Amino acid sequence: MKPTTRTTILAFAACLSLAVPALANKASVVIDVPATAKQGETVTITVNVSHHGNNFIHHTMWAYVKVNDEEVGSWEWKEKHFESENFTRQVTVKAEKTLVIEAEANCNFHGSAGKKQATVEVK
Repeated sequence: MKPTTRTTILAFAACLSLAVPALANKASVVIDVPATAKQGETVTITVNVSHHGNNFIHHTMWAYVKVNDEEVGSWEWKEKHFESENFTRQVTVKAEKTLVIEAEANCNFHGSAGKKQATVEVK
């Protein structure tokens, strides 16, 4: 395919994805963790990422997880290697003190629905 043809197709697809807001949105996350954990216990943090309309033009571009302000997981996707509209990522951490968890995902066109937080109280 000639570069000009590819560029035209990409531009047209981008316009279509912007013209149909019901099918597209900002990338969002939901954090799934236990409410409490014992000190020294391993805690699994599940981040559910949602973004309607993922395709090779318009997709979740990145996501991350931080625990107590330290990044413990991050992922990046390119135009040819994107996830489905709803997917999960998991990380595990050792609970030495209360865990304040932050996660966020971002769409390459519409941005992020915002950071989400969760807390695991360590007993």
